[in-house]
Amino acid sequence: MWAKKRFFHGKFEARCRMPGGKGFWPAFWMYGGTRGNEIDIFDSYAGTDKLVTNILHDFEGNNKLVGCNESFNGYDLTQWHTFTCIFDFDKISFLVDDKLVRVVHRIVTASGQPINCGDKISPGTYFYLKSYPLEQMRIILNLALTSPNGPAGSSPVDETTPLPSVFEVDYVKVWEQGGEEINVSVSPNPASEKITVTSNAVINSLIIYNASGQKILSSPVGNTFFNEDIKNFKRYQYTDIKKFSAYIATRRQSEELIKLL
Repeated sequence: MWAKKRFFHGKFEARCRMPGGKGFWPAFWMYGGTRGNEIDIFDSYAGTDKLVTNILHDFEGNNKLVGCNESFNGYDLTQWHTFTCIFDFDKISFLVDDKLVRVVHRIVTASGQPINCGDKISPGTYFYLKSYPLEQMRIILNLALTSPNGPAGSSPVDETTPLPSVFEVDYVKVWEQGGEEINVSVSPNPASEKITVTSNAVINSLIIYNASGQKILSSPVGNTFFNEDIKNFKRYQYTDIKKFSAYIATRRQSEELIKLL
């Protein structure tokens, strides 16, 4: 199953069960965008008792995905289970049968403490998760077969594999976040040579100010994706990205600051 519609922040859930036997690779996942955004909500290629969750993103824009996965043992995935993902601006939560099993935070402090949306933060060092998805994705449910060249830990199909077999799906549900939510992201952050600006809405302009508030660059964009060379800018300047949605009556504005090294 490959959804026609693309989704961003929200809650995504499926009730399903995989077939028993060697070599099966069922998955409930999301994928899309211009830079390989992916969330693996339910993935199992290493047997019927091992659940894999994963997120990926082409952070550098060089067609190399950066991943962040975690596995969980002790499940009988041939039985019915409900797999849920809550995708927020600042974190991604994974649940199995309504029980939280993993939370991935977009930004953490130097000591590893998560930064949540709305937190008051002080100047300091913060770490951004490169694999965090930044664009809309389609929902996919599929059943693949592994080969001897499959993922590490997988078992390839052999003469004992029961074929044909079925990946059974009871339902798929989606709850989209309400309102015309607009998000903007700048990467890398901090930056020294080039910044990439992405958004789920059209960015009308990119404006760069210095620390004293003086405008030093104003560039029209008119797209959801933008690159800007910043090598000639001096240290301690800040980038202010302002974007407006053209398809809603009231103007909504989102801003993000990036420190230039």
